[in-house]
Amino acid sequence: MVYSISGNKAIISGNTGIYDKTIKSPDVRYGRNAAHNYKTYIQDIAYGAAPVQFAYQYIPQGKLSTQALMGNAYEELGKKTEVPVEELNKRLDKTSQEIKKLNLQILTRNPEADIINPDYSAEALDLNNDGKIDIAEYATSTLAADMLDADPTQCNINSLDGVITNRGENASMGLYAKQNIQGAKGLFNAIHDTFKLDKAMQEFKTNPNNMI
Repeated sequence: MVYSISGNKAIISGNTGIYDKTIKSPDVRYGRNAAHNYKTYIQDIAYGAAPVQFAYQYIPQGKLSTQALMGNAYEELGKKTEVPVEELNKRLDKTSQEIKKLNLQILTRNPEADIINPDYSAEALDLNNDGKIDIAEYATSTLAADMLDADPTQCNINSLDGVITNRGENASMGLYAKQNIQGAKGLFNAIHDTFKLDKAMQEFKTNPNNMI
């Protein structure tokens, strides 16, 4: 199994994985292993074979590595350095439809329940407005989810620990709401500039081994 289970929680990391013998950079290898292991975990949830609660260590413990972050983003984008905004919108639409189905079940049990049917867009991640989202832009959302994991009401760089749980994932979904595009884009831009993610992306792309 590519993740472990502790109590009722799945523990996912990149310490080991399918790239152990192929990716030479230890940080990039960690990030790509982590993303691949997380995808496997998500697939297992769909079959009821894994606990819903999780802790996802997407970069090495105690090390804020932008190369691990780039490897992680590359893997999560389907082994691509950039994708059209529409491709991520399709993923978000699938999430939106799943939430709407759950809300219908809730309303069936309680017609007075207070529910919100989300309308998501990945547009806030297109920081340079070119119609595409590259790994540097995408990585800002990962860092935001990590920060929101500590406090869902604000993003504080000092709270980054390299781990995302259900709390951070759920809080970060609000950043994709269509009515929040401008505010979210401002946050993503600040993260992008603070961590010099364009420079990290260029470094990542100069080594072909990182992208096999």
